Amino acid sequence: MPDLTSDADAGRRDGVIDLDDPEALRAGDATAALLHASMAGAQVRAVATAVEAGALEQIEGTRPRALVWVSGRSARARQAAAAFPPCSCSKGCT
Repeated sequence: MPDLTSDADAGRRDGVIDLDDPEALRAGDATAALLHASMAGAQVRAVATAVEAGALEQIEGTRPRALVWVSGRSARARQAAAAFPPCSCSKGCT
């Protein structure tokens, strides 16, 4: 089973994970990162429906307050996360 949380090649053939094997993906998703990321589409569709219904008009024109970064715990994931360090408005971010 592929370990989707590390750089290890366990469960990979020629460095490729079989994305058509849902059981292997579930087994390799030790932290449920793939599961949670896959649920994001439903959340986006729910917000789109709310927008169409006018439920979000009161916050129109405001800026987003968060950025969600989904990654594993591999060295590559840490390097990517380092490219976007945490920032708060008290540091002058806009």
